[in-house]
Amino acid sequence: MDSILPVQWKSSGKTEVLFHLLFWAFIFSAVNVSWTENWFDPRLRPNTPAPLSVILFPILFYAHAFWAFPRFFKQRKWIAYSLSLILIFLMPELVRVCAYAVLMDKTLVSELLSRDSFLFGVPSIVWISFLLSTSYVITRDWFYLHQQSATDQTRPKPDLQLNNKQLLSPKEADALMHDLNKLMNDNEAPYRNPNFTLRDAALALDTTDKKVSALLNNHMNTGFSEYINRLRINAFLDGLKRGELDRLSITGLSLQSGFSSKTSFYRAFKKETGCTPSEYLEKFSSK
Repeated sequence: MDSILPVQWKSSGKTEVLFHLLFWAFIFSAVNVSWTENWFDPRLRPNTPAPLSVILFPILFYAHAFWAFPRFFKQRKWIAYSLSLILIFLMPELVRVCAYAVLMDKTLVSELLSRDSFLFGVPSIVWISFLLSTSYVITRDWFYLHQQSATDQTRPKPDLQLNNKQLLSPKEADALMHDLNKLMNDNEAPYRNPNFTLRDAALALDTTDKKVSALLNNHMNTGFSEYINRLRINAFLDGLKRGELDRLSITGLSLQSGFSSKTSFYRAFKKETGCTPSEYLEKFSSK
């Protein structure tokens, strides 16, 4: 399970672990559930939720908070994220309904709308786990980013470069560079997202932002913004060669390549190529 956890969880330490233990101790002690009554016959427990629902609740919570949300939602992989939601929240209910229909001779519709339904039961563990896990991740990231910002401001500057050099061994740097190139050459090209950040790259690579920064600064002789802008300019030039300007303006193609504005594109383009886009187009059209 450690391989799918985001960086924040790995680095949070004992405090966050203790928080989770206390949270689930409170939930399981506060929920009025009859563990000894028949798990599959709601008539024997008219005022308590199904034990199966209570057990499934933390599974849905962690699957969404530590897998689907950081892996797909934060990377804006909307199709993959939608499929993960179906897998996490809808598939257990479909399996339960079909099993009840086959083993207990119940109709699919009546069981889907029953009090024990994961989706439409009261309370609905699907909606509660989705809302709580989403709120948890957003709140945790907000606190983490503020704590990280405060730490960066108080860290001595002379030691930072030395620490960055010690972050990655040559072998680790080669492996991380391979993963970074693979990520950027992915069909979804995350750099095309104008809001793509160093932290987003670190999360996608299952590492820390410091290690990604150290790789770029010390092993690739560039910074994150310069590296991303170079990829976006290459994407713009590739679109130019494919004739994308037949249907898009220069600004439109630059936005499609990942730049957030015309100004940022022109500034990065001039820095990378030594000429403006208009000057480059004149040379390109004359060839």
